Amino acid sequence: MTRTFFLALTATVLLAPLQGTMAADEKSDAAKYRDTVMTTIGSSFGGFIAVYLGKVKPADTQAHLVANTQALAQAATLIGDLVPAGSEGGDALPAIWEDMDGFQKYASEAADATAVLAAAAEANDRGAMGKAFKAVGNSCKGCHDNYRVDD
Repeated sequence: MTRTFFLALTATVLLAPLQGTMAADEKSDAAKYRDTVMTTIGSSFGGFIAVYLGKVKPADTQAHLVANTQALAQAATLIGDLVPAGSEGGDALPAIWEDMDGFQKYASEAADATAVLAAAAEANDRGAMGKAFKAVGNSCKGCHDNYRVDD
């Protein structure tokens, strides 16, 4: 029994530092949620692009343009709330928490640009969709260039 106790104690002492390392590498629930919302944004934007550029041709193109841009616009309204204190990690750079005003500016621009894109899709105005598409891309790129880990 004494030998088993000492083996267990030794294993605990030797493995304890690894447990701390594993925990430090895990994402917080807030960082996981942020990744989920950003994936939704990317997927919705990608869906819009595929339909808008004619790479896919669903039976009701208009319905798909509207659905993708509405989902994009809704998800983009959440960006500013995705970086609470303690949610560091994932693809987010520490610069977000060091420059929250700058990050919030990009978040607001993304929400505005995606709303314009959704309105253009609902109006079936391809010219306005093209302009809004560019504005959305620029707002995403600006934020990613400053606040996201390079892929």
